[in-house]
Amino acid sequence: VIVGERWPAGTSPLRATDDFRLGYRWEDGDLTLLGRVQDQRIHAAVNGVSGDGRIVVGNSRSSSGLEAVIWDPTYGLRPLQSVAEDHGASVRGWVLQSATDASDDGTTIVGVARDRAGRQIPFLLQLPVAAFR
Repeated sequence: VIVGERWPAGTSPLRATDDFRLGYRWEDGDLTLLGRVQDQRIHAAVNGVSGDGRIVVGNSRSSSGLEAVIWDPTYGLRPLQSVAEDHGASVRGWVLQSATDASDDGTTIVGVARDRAGRQIPFLLQLPVAAFR
């Protein structure tokens, strides 16, 4: 599995804003557009992939700023903050801004968040397998 991103035809990474980045996942000759989070601009920066290739992590930009995202074949692209909260993780007071990598099975994710004071802080998040099934 290979993951990455590209800018659409007619845009340039040197001139385009982040709003134009498109995340992709390639496996056995099949290219999958990771899509976008509902109600957000088309942007999905891909930062990491689980060892088994099923989970892709990165970030997306919305009107409220940068947010960490997670993609899996069952649910597609979702805000990591929502997934964490839905599965009982305590992330109150933090804004998960960018997921940078995932463990082999995708259940442990690391990245960068902002705390209530606006400071950037690292995070390590452990999700149950149920988050992806």
